[in-house]
Amino acid sequence: MDRAILLVAAAVWLTAAAAGLALAAAGMDVIRSVLPPLAIGEGALRRTVATLAAGALLIGLAHVVVTVGVARGHVWAASAGLLLAGICVAGFTALGAAAWTAGASGSMLPAVAFGSATGALLVAAAYAVAGVALGRRLGTGSAR
Repeated sequence: MDRAILLVAAAVWLTAAAAGLALAAAGMDVIRSVLPPLAIGEGALRRTVATLAAGALLIGLAHVVVTVGVARGHVWAASAGLLLAGICVAGFTALGAAAWTAGASGSMLPAVAFGSATGALLVAAAYAVAGVALGRRLGTGSAR
């Protein structure tokens, strides 16, 4: 179960990275159309989107490395995967709480905010399942 969750997560992160890089390369009109007027120039916006996409790419690659390592039975991969899952649980729980707060305060459409919060908390729960499975691998002394 842990490898499946990490593999799906890797695909999502890598897809987000590809979309971000495509937007940075050619989609500034799309970004500007959905954002309020910005005080930064197009070049700065393009670099910001590219930087976020590069971060998503690194996170996706980390998921791939951990998944391959766990599949091969490496203990270091199970340890790294447990750390990765824990960080993602914390991050997505925080995102869910922030979305919930935005919806409750009225600074965001409630349906969008609560939908986003629910999605983030479901992702956090999936990472928690993966983390528990990885912890069990480590607890049994076998990374396989």
